[in-house]
Amino acid sequence: MFSSQSIAFIIAQCAGAIGGAAVLWEITPTSWRGTLGSTVFAEDVTLIQGFFIEYVSTFILLLGVFACSDQLRTDHGGSMPLTVGLIVFMQSAWAGKPTGCSMNPARTLGPALISDTWDHHWVYWVAPTLGALSGALLYHHVLAVTSAEVEQQLPSNHQHADIEVDVPVSQKDPVSKKQGVDNAAFHNSSTVVK
Repeated sequence: MFSSQSIAFIIAQCAGAIGGAAVLWEITPTSWRGTLGSTVFAEDVTLIQGFFIEYVSTFILLLGVFACSDQLRTDHGGSMPLTVGLIVFMQSAWAGKPTGCSMNPARTLGPALISDTWDHHWVYWVAPTLGALSGALLYHHVLAVTSAEVEQQLPSNHQHADIEVDVPVSQKDPVSKKQGVDNAAFHNSSTVVK
């Protein structure tokens, strides 16, 4: 189910969070430490509310990441990092005060371990994991552009993506010019695209 690369990534994130929190603990004056930015529920937030907030915030984050990074989509423009950054900002704006808006179990683990703050800690592992899985499954099975949809939008002389297709190279092809290809040598010829 998990590849060794996935396991290594999870371990690296948790180790980085713990290491970062430990460094922060040591360089922060004792009177300022508090819970070291641990994600904890606000006083009036119930367990169900906190779980739902963490679930939804991670769900929306994953939908946004998949939508702006889907290479089969042709309807997005702009900057992927800016889009993801704005999503994280908006999630933090509405969910930061009630739960701390973790959206990442490793982010919660580091400060919790170093400051010994474990209130509702399991929520910060279970809710984001379920939110991420739900967002990924919804995007993959319902919202994602499929290769069949892309093929329907192609001109009739194009065929399946796995089959070689002859595509004429025009003299005004900006991609070829950027790559330093002499378009005059290719005038009225074609290239193979996979």
